[in-house]
Amino acid sequence: MAFDVVTAKQGKPHVTADQQALMQAGMLGKGRYALDALNNLACTMTDSNTLTVDTGGLMVDGRWVVNEAQTSFAIANGSQAQFRKDLAVLEITVDPSTGVTSLEEKVLQGATAATEAAAADPTYEPGDLYTGLTAVVPIARITLDGLTPTCKALLPSVADLKTISEQTKKLGDSVSSICSKNFTVSQSSTPYGGTLEKVIDISMEGYKPLGIVGFTSNHNGSFPFTECCFIDDTHAMVAFMNLVPNHNAWGYSEATITVLYIKQ
Repeated sequence: MAFDVVTAKQGKPHVTADQQALMQAGMLGKGRYALDALNNLACTMTDSNTLTVDTGGLMVDGRWVVNEAQTSFAIANGSQAQFRKDLAVLEITVDPSTGVTSLEEKVLQGATAATEAAAADPTYEPGDLYTGLTAVVPIARITLDGLTPTCKALLPSVADLKTISEQTKKLGDSVSSICSKNFTVSQSSTPYGGTLEKVIDISMEGYKPLGIVGFTSNHNGSFPFTECCFIDDTHAMVAFMNLVPNHNAWGYSEATITVLYIKQ
């Protein structure tokens, strides 16, 4: 059966973990991030060899993972005058024969380096529970400066994603509220040294002009002297002068300006 009403009584067990994960990923977004719950997986170094991750929850490729009690990670000693970066990770594995999922907490140890900038995170394969059977999720970085460790939580939070989404929407709204409009002026004859000069009504209801972003004329190749500017929020002035090298008159002159607006 291609279509399946998952949240319905069917008289048999039929809701799978993959279906639940698909729904959660569709509602909350794909990826790996901390949920705004309990103590938000806050990390602290309780001593020089112990990272403690507080309670909280996270989403991993649509799978909901909960830490219901403080969890400790053992950190190896650092080295004098050396830097090192370790990663506290969750390794999630799905047994291909049974479909049973297991989770293991691990510390991936980085290589030492003479400077913090040179000390790199250890490499790992992140995996993908959508298409594969494993996922490795770094939840904290431990940076050792000699024998002194500090920690930093690595997962973005749902609150951060919400803020980014809201900011993106605002940006989209701002972009969608910007538009442009062309205005054309003309005159039948312009002698050498003469000027086409016009005042244009650029008012547009509900919009405010931001600037003149384009100018063109039918004499672009004739070395005209051009001036375009706003007089106020409703009028602009455009002018260009006939300075053709052969001193001939223009039989017909036309100029077009492009005005950029923002919705008020």
